[in-house]
Amino acid sequence: AEFRRADQNITDLRKAVSRMGFNMVRSVAVAFAMRQLRSKDAYSPAAKAELERAWADSLDTSALCFVIARRFTRLSPDQGLLTGLLHVLGGLYIIMRSKDAPELGEAEMRAVIDGWHAQIGKAILETWGLPEPLQNAVEHQDEYETEFEGEVSLADVLVAAKLVSRGEQDLARYPALRRVGIAPGDMDAHADEVRSVRSSLGSTAVTVAERGAR
Repeated sequence: AEFRRADQNITDLRKAVSRMGFNMVRSVAVAFAMRQLRSKDAYSPAAKAELERAWADSLDTSALCFVIARRFTRLSPDQGLLTGLLHVLGGLYIIMRSKDAPELGEAEMRAVIDGWHAQIGKAILETWGLPEPLQNAVEHQDEYETEFEGEVSLADVLVAAKLVSRGEQDLARYPALRRVGIAPGDMDAHADEVRSVRSSLGSTAVTVAERGAR
């Protein structure tokens, strides 16, 4: 409904995709697929806990990526949204494969995810043929101290979003936040927009930062 013009009804899929844009449609599809994945009962308690964590992290980060790209860079906000949604892809792959190792506890699974999710996520995106800037962002998402070369990229946006999501206060310390131009208090002005984007993807949960505060 948000994309509908007053003088034109959309009655077929091709026109709907054209109006919304392929990146937005793909992002909505990814979010729906993740919701479906959460509803399955074939996972261990540890895997289910990681699925919930990945879901919340994906929604928080994708909403922040969208707003940061839109308000602080010249990058496509829709591309930022998709990058935020897919940055947990490597972790989801590990969780899905954990059915082959049901003895893994939550701590062990978290260690495997932390160690391998970025490389696995990048490999999957490469196989899918998604844009190289998106692949690079997922691959380097945990490099908080890295000064990326060239113009501001999706990697900067993703790292900045993850730092904001976890409530990082020492903004001057991190190159990505400096490169996109986020200063203390800047994101407060866009908090309603972030919540709106998160809600549009199906979130009624509190953010990662809010959970940490509690």
